[in-house]
Amino acid sequence: GVDDKVLPAMMHWGYHKHNTVTGSVPVATQMLHAAGIAFSCKLRKAAVVTVAYCGDGAITEADFLAGIQFAAQHQLPAIFICEQDDNCASVQTLPLPANLVYHSIDGMDALNVYATMQAAMHHARAGYGPVLLEMKVSRPAPTREMSAEAWQDDPLLCCQHYLEAQGMWDDEWATQLQTRLEAEVERAWQDALQSIV
Repeated sequence: GVDDKVLPAMMHWGYHKHNTVTGSVPVATQMLHAAGIAFSCKLRKAAVVTVAYCGDGAITEADFLAGIQFAAQHQLPAIFICEQDDNCASVQTLPLPANLVYHSIDGMDALNVYATMQAAMHHARAGYGPVLLEMKVSRPAPTREMSAEAWQDDPLLCCQHYLEAQGMWDDEWATQLQTRLEAEVERAWQDALQSIV
């Protein structure tokens, strides 16, 4: 196990190598951070897009609106992704700024998410301003084990089935990818432990 003093520090750790900023404990403040980072990138004329993620609880916070309004006002290269439970109120009910592109999509459809994200990246990188993506999801009940039905709706499993049906799935590639990603996560974990001890 990990020491009790290490876990809180782990929650506030970024990964500079991949330009990853730590998640914040106060809800929705990451939207302001992302807008600030995107503003800095725009001033430096860096060809990058800043991406911030939040859940449905963030949309009720003033920081959420302040972040997207600032990004829209300055036409920043930013993408804001809000994961919305199907049972929650839509982002569309908020007073969204005029210079913000907004899309609501099925967040359970991995291929649609990928295509929409690619389009949003192109939009932001081309200098057309920020994008807000509301991704509607169905979260399974927090049980110890997922039922067979819940697994059938798992977005990654659905994506795999689609790729298999199209003759585009490669088991050897998938195994190599999993091994590489596990190794990368382990390296990042060890880097994090080294930086806080």
